[in-house]
Amino acid sequence: MALVHELEAQGNVLFRNRSWIPALFVLAGVVYIYLEGMQFPVESQWLWIGICSAFIFLGQFIRAYAIGYSDDRTSGRNTSAGQVAESINKTGMYSMVRHPLYLGNYFMWLGTLLFVGSWEFVLLCTLAYWLYYERIMFAEEQFLRKKFGSEAYDEWSKSTPPFWPKFANFEKPKNSFDWKDTIRREYLGFCAGYYVICILAVFATSMELGTFAYSEEIKVLFFANLGFFLVVRLLSKMTNVLSPKRLQV
Repeated sequence: MALVHELEAQGNVLFRNRSWIPALFVLAGVVYIYLEGMQFPVESQWLWIGICSAFIFLGQFIRAYAIGYSDDRTSGRNTSAGQVAESINKTGMYSMVRHPLYLGNYFMWLGTLLFVGSWEFVLLCTLAYWLYYERIMFAEEQFLRKKFGSEAYDEWSKSTPPFWPKFANFEKPKNSFDWKDTIRREYLGFCAGYYVICILAVFATSMELGTFAYSEEIKVLFFANLGFFLVVRLLSKMTNVLSPKRLQV
């Protein structure tokens, strides 16, 4: 099999399973803590949570901006169905970078894995992240080139970088921001990041003390995250408050 087809095939498999494969990063964090322990670079745990949260919020902002302004049936969470796209997003975040969702994912995972307190661990995970998502991005681009024509896609991609934004390219979004749909689609991933932090922290504290234990900071973080999750979950499943409503601008 030619390398181009092999990379595309690998990317499609990873794309369909991308909802659970990142959990391997969590397992890697647990293993690292078991072997090396957890060391906070700063004295205050709240301060370290705040630093990690800055990256999580940055990643979530990038994702929310991309999804909130994107066309319908694009930028979705489709997995088992494979690739789905009714158009090529070219405005908003997509005018600056071709894969803003994966850029956002990186910063969200960076904030989560940074909590381990090891730069070596973060660098190794960054390398693994790149090898993982590089194949997914390749498969997505092959799908778009086949569906919309290589000429149309290549014309846009020539001036739009794949991962790191080119801010000079910014073009105002053509859609209004659908904040309801954005919250409804993004709250699971946002909450998951903080639950991972809680898991890593509880594991590290329990390892250190030899019994199940957690700090007061992690207790507060866990229940605050749980409260946010339950509120959005109830609004999403039992009311029409978060029903999407898109306007063209």
